[in-house]
Amino acid sequence: MKYKGVIFDMDGTLIDNMSYHEESWMQFLQNRGVFMTSEEFDKVHKGTITEVLRKIFGQDLDVATIKKMAHEKESLYRDMYRPQVKEIDGLFDFLEHLRSTDTKIAMATMSDQHNVSFVMD
Repeated sequence: MKYKGVIFDMDGTLIDNMSYHEESWMQFLQNRGVFMTSEEFDKVHKGTITEVLRKIFGQDLDVATIKKMAHEKESLYRDMYRPQVKEIDGLFDFLEHLRSTDTKIAMATMSDQHNVSFVMD
């Protein structure tokens, strides 16, 4: 069967970075005096960063505060993951195989542009 195209998610699919996202969330929360277990965090860690921040810090969180907090959390993630950034095993060979069959390749992500650029660089 020949596929016309394949769309990959970035986080956890092209790169093995989910543990760094969780670690950066936990550090971000601790920096703000919020202490959660991994299990407690898993219950609220659904949706966009805006949705998660509002679940933890309240629905009335304004957009400017959300942007500031999101930037802080994602900066922590990039600092933690920077020394470890690499593709999942076998990714480049698989992408080359797809290219050799003229399969279109795309990436989708909920990550912000800073994280996309960080990973793609």
